[in-house]
Amino acid sequence: MKKIHFLYTILIIMILITASKMWRGIFDAYTSINRENTFQTTYKQYRILNGAYEFSLPSDWNLMEQNFGGGEIEYHGDFFSKDNKTKGIVEVWNINMPLINFLKNSQLSSTGVVEFKFYKILPYKIGNNDGYLVEYSRKGTDDKYYRALEYFIPSKNNRFFRMSFYIPENSYNETLKQYLENIVLRTKVIK
Repeated sequence: MKKIHFLYTILIIMILITASKMWRGIFDAYTSINRENTFQTTYKQYRILNGAYEFSLPSDWNLMEQNFGGGEIEYHGDFFSKDNKTKGIVEVWNINMPLINFLKNSQLSSTGVVEFKFYKILPYKIGNNDGYLVEYSRKGTDDKYYRALEYFIPSKNNRFFRMSFYIPENSYNETLKQYLENIVLRTKVIK
């Protein structure tokens, strides 16, 4: 009798394990489909600096290009989302130092001037390019905190491509971060 009770117990445990794995698979599939639907949008593609760089933004976002007249910044564009919650810039810089040194110097020059909650420089793979993600939270002039995600891709001849997003901290979440990463992953450094 104990043997049959033991076998039934084992059988019930196996059924529960199988059912939990099956439900986990269904949940993962639902999450994947939901994420794809969340990120479905149409994009407008931009080619800049004689086709050396390509990037895309959601088609309902606005981009305003500015000419700084030479110098280190070869291209600059300000963009903002339709709801005006996400703002950012796209730039191509030409500097005479390794990109990582530029990023560290930028952080040091802001210390004492800007109030950061945190500041991280992380290696980051953007498509086939090795780059960096600079992520921080800083206080704005309106005394509110903003989350920044800044992506940097080095290219040839001391140039780098920069795409930065600035979001009110109370609007920031991981789903939005994934959405913005999908935008960055459309970037191509051609030359």
